[in-house]
Amino acid sequence: MPDRWFIELRYEERMGKTVNLKNPRTVAEKMMWLKLHDHNPIYTIFADKYQSKIWFKEHFGELYIIPNLAIYKSVDEININELPNQFVIKCNHDSGSAFLCYDRQNFQFVDKNGVKCEWNYIVNYLRKALLENYFFYDREWPYKNIKEHLILVEPLCLTKEGNLPNDIKMFFCNGEFWFTNVTYWNAGEQDRCTYDVNWERMPFVYTNPTLYNERTNTSNVPCPPHYKEMLKIGKEIASYCKFVRVDFYDIDGEMKYGEITFYNGGGLDRFYPEEYDLFYGNKLVLK
Repeated sequence: MPDRWFIELRYEERMGKTVNLKNPRTVAEKMMWLKLHDHNPIYTIFADKYQSKIWFKEHFGELYIIPNLAIYKSVDEININELPNQFVIKCNHDSGSAFLCYDRQNFQFVDKNGVKCEWNYIVNYLRKALLENYFFYDREWPYKNIKEHLILVEPLCLTKEGNLPNDIKMFFCNGEFWFTNVTYWNAGEQDRCTYDVNWERMPFVYTNPTLYNERTNTSNVPCPPHYKEMLKIGKEIASYCKFVRVDFYDIDGEMKYGEITFYNGGGLDRFYPEEYDLFYGNKLVLK
């Protein structure tokens, strides 16, 4: 199916209305336009979780990089007994294939949503994922030309309390900072909070509908100590992009690079309240 047809159908399915690609106005509509027309070759490097680490290290140093403990070209190369007791295992060429191991010896594995799963399930999932081009799921162009599909193993980064670290997702438009969306973990409960450049609370969230409820954007998240450094690095990365999300982790005050994303939720996440979709859409210049 041609990309335009697929994008139109997927948009109508998820958003419940027709997308305007001739004169896009909202952020969601402009995300669809960018999928079709914004094809900077450097996006392929940024989307590749292996290559983006190399690029990041070359430009900003190794200090903020989460190291690779192992790199595999096939699931048949994996010997789970050689891995540490806690780790993350994921593919480099897609989104969502990450699995967390909290205790290898007691077979405590969860997927990206925190759902418990078996090791055999993870192996079969990764085996299938290696054969697939993630581009065809949502027509996210940066994934299309990732040539080498790999499995990466990283340390499982947890806070001193054993929680997942705050996930600092910074949004940039036309090279300028928009807002920060924080995935905040507190005693196993997840919240998503939005902050401006001065770490003042903003009255909206930009997220997947399945993650939104009346408690969203209610936690008081402390500003990470390295926030200014995150902003500086994020803005430099954003200079290559019309629209981009740059992620960092705050691990007990220690900053680590996460990933670079071009279409939040495949470009189909929503603003709550909805009027911010048009408000920020007016700020995103496409040409």
